Amino acid sequence: MKTRIVTGIIGGALFLGVLWYGGMIFSVLVTLLALLGWNEYAKMANIENDRFITVIGFFLTSLFFLPSVIPNISTLVEAGTYHQHVMIFIVVVLFTYVVFSKNKFTIEHAGVVILGLIYIGFGFFFFLHTRLTYGDYAFAFILYILIVIWSTDSGAYFVGKKYGKHKLWPEISPNKTIEGSAGAILVALITATIFHSLQPNVFQYNELVLYTLIISTVGQVGDLVQSAIKRHYSVKDSGTLLPGHGGVLDRFDSLLFVFPILYLLQLI
Repeated sequence: MKTRIVTGIIGGALFLGVLWYGGMIFSVLVTLLALLGWNEYAKMANIENDRFITVIGFFLTSLFFLPSVIPNISTLVEAGTYHQHVMIFIVVVLFTYVVFSKNKFTIEHAGVVILGLIYIGFGFFFFLHTRLTYGDYAFAFILYILIVIWSTDSGAYFVGKKYGKHKLWPEISPNKTIEGSAGAILVALITATIFHSLQPNVFQYNELVLYTLIISTVGQVGDLVQSAIKRHYSVKDSGTLLPGHGGVLDRFDSLLFVFPILYLLQLI
């Protein structure tokens, strides 16, 4: 627990500092996190031994972020059109490799890779996109989202530990409870209300409640998704980069779901 707390404080402070600074340094950081996340995913899925997939996976992941890291590219195509082209390119490359590998790299493998690239690429991209395009309140808005996610995690743990009796989804995550999940949303609402009292200009309060309910609920789904992936591949953590916390995907599992869903709901 001590290692977890120390890592959380140091890592959190550094991350928030870069988030506040924004710009190119934040773009590079998020791109690096996505690449590390892809590497963890490839190891869990047992596809990292294929040299072509190892190299092409990093390349295909980086394509999601080129308009942000290399600004000139963003002037060539609009973001939506650009990522449509990226997805088509990914499918063509991987399905072509199925043919040239003579089915040593199978359709099933291609599906696993494509799903991972969508999951990691779009999750981190919309996180970065929000910071770079949301305007004057971008830092405060993302800080609020992170606070809701973190308070949801903490609320689920402490409320579940004290009051949890009914399992939420034991086949996926045996320690999570319905009471913990409900308590997590309540803790997130309380924390968001405190945030609103300090930063009242980011949202109207009724908007804050709606956002918090969505973020806390979707964040818990994202956490369960990562648990399902790890259970399927029989691993405890996605990686070992962060002592006491696991890997990048362990720390950003909720975020990878929250930002794309907010985008789909046209809330960012």
